[in-house]
Amino acid sequence: MQPSSKIHNSVPAVSIVTFSESDYNKEDIVTTDYALVMNGHSLVHALNPRLEKLFVEVSTSCKSVICCRVTPLQKAMVVEIVKKHRKVVTLAIGDGANDVSMIKAAHIGVGISGQEGNQAMLASDYSLAQFRFLERLLLVHGRWSYYRMCKFLRYFFYKNFAFTICHFWFAFFCGFRAQTVFDPMFIAIYNLFYTSLPVLAIGVFDQDVSEESSLLYPQLYTPGHSNLFFNKTEFLRSALHGFFASLIVFIVPYVSKFGKFVEKIESTDFDVVCAKDR
Repeated sequence: MQPSSKIHNSVPAVSIVTFSESDYNKEDIVTTDYALVMNGHSLVHALNPRLEKLFVEVSTSCKSVICCRVTPLQKAMVVEIVKKHRKVVTLAIGDGANDVSMIKAAHIGVGISGQEGNQAMLASDYSLAQFRFLERLLLVHGRWSYYRMCKFLRYFFYKNFAFTICHFWFAFFCGFRAQTVFDPMFIAIYNLFYTSLPVLAIGVFDQDVSEESSLLYPQLYTPGHSNLFFNKTEFLRSALHGFFASLIVFIVPYVSKFGKFVEKIESTDFDVVCAKDR
């Protein structure tokens, strides 16, 4: 028993991982199946303001990162530095009271109702009964929510541009007298009645793929990472769509109405001339 006790005493009680910028080269990062494991004592040095950016770069180059034996404050600090240096949307999931600070620090907090109490569940945005339900929350409901929200935003900008710019076209024909081309009652209920049902239908029923396909092909979740469904290009496209729609909505009725008005004037003048000749 003595040799084993000597071996046990020879092992340091605290393992410290130090970083130096000279030993680190960004080009040498290999984004393969590498993992990073750190305990609380090592994390103290990694969270130093001079090394936190280096720690984030090394962590994001690994496939997985495990921080064990850490304090609640350290959990929250890890989330904060990732938000600070990576500019991404973060999600934190926990099941105990020591995870509350981490859950509140993340953009999205998920609490698991378990044997450690309900503190994490009460402090979270979403609560799950089991950890395995996180897959369905992200790949199915999260993806559907992102898809519907982007579609709603494109439709929202389109319908408002199409409705508002009609007043801009009308200003050229009324001498810019601030008159409205639509009835005031129609303007008041435009968003409330006329255009609310499509948005509700999209938000409740729209599904581009089934939930089975969402779980079977996780690659469908990747467009949300790069904002493919709504970005500056999609916004400009929706604005241009509304611009041309307003042009058609105003010009076609106005030209048809103006043409009938001209025909009426011409026929009236002709009748008056005929009456004078008689």
